[in-house]
Amino acid sequence: MKYHYMNRLATLGLLCGSLALAGCAATKVEFSGDVSSSPTSVCKEPSDTRSALVLWRTNWRPDQKDIAQREEAIVLGLKDFLTKSACFSSHQLKRLPNTEDKQQHSEAELLVYATNAYPRADRVIVVTVKELGPVVRLFSSAAVIEGGTEVKMDVSIFNANTATPMANFQTHWQNGGALVVKGVSSLPQDMSDAMKAAITPN
Repeated sequence: MKYHYMNRLATLGLLCGSLALAGCAATKVEFSGDVSSSPTSVCKEPSDTRSALVLWRTNWRPDQKDIAQREEAIVLGLKDFLTKSACFSSHQLKRLPNTEDKQQHSEAELLVYATNAYPRADRVIVVTVKELGPVVRLFSSAAVIEGGTEVKMDVSIFNANTATPMANFQTHWQNGGALVVKGVSSLPQDMSDAMKAAITPN
C-alpha cells in the first residue's frame, strides 16, 4: 500500500513575539513523493532494539556559499536528532560522496553497503541535503520582509533486513515569517528539527 505525500502542509509550531520587534516565526513542513509503508514502521516500538544507519550527502546549488560551515551544521544536526530521538536504540552516521561527484551509489549498492556494515542496521536512511540556511524575501516595500531558515532534503528509507525500499520523499522544512530575520546559529537545530519532522511519526 502506498501513501502519497503531495504538497502536504503541516504546521508544527507557532512562536510569536512582538510583531513590531521580532515578528512571528512559524514552522511548516511540505512533503512530496511516495512512501511504500506506514511511517510508524520506521521507528521502533518500545520493546524493540531497532538500529539505523544514516548515510548523508549534499547536492548544493552551484553558487552555494559557506559549504564547510553548512556541512558542519548538517553533521551536528543529524547527531542531535539521532541522540535525542526514541526511534532507534542504536545508530551509525556515515557520509556518502556528494551527488555532484561522478561516482554515484545506486539503490542496490546502498543496500549492499548497509548489509555489510558492522554492526548491521535494521533501517537505512539516506539523506541528501539540497538547502540549509537563512532566507530573506523583500516585498514591494523594502520595509516589509519575510525571513527565516529552511532545510530542503531528499530522504530514502530502506529495510536492511529484507533489502526493500520503504520510502522515497522530499521535505521542505521552514521556520520564519513576516519581519523575521535569522542567522546561521540555529542551523544545527534546524537540521535536527527537519529530520524529526521527516522521520518521527505524528
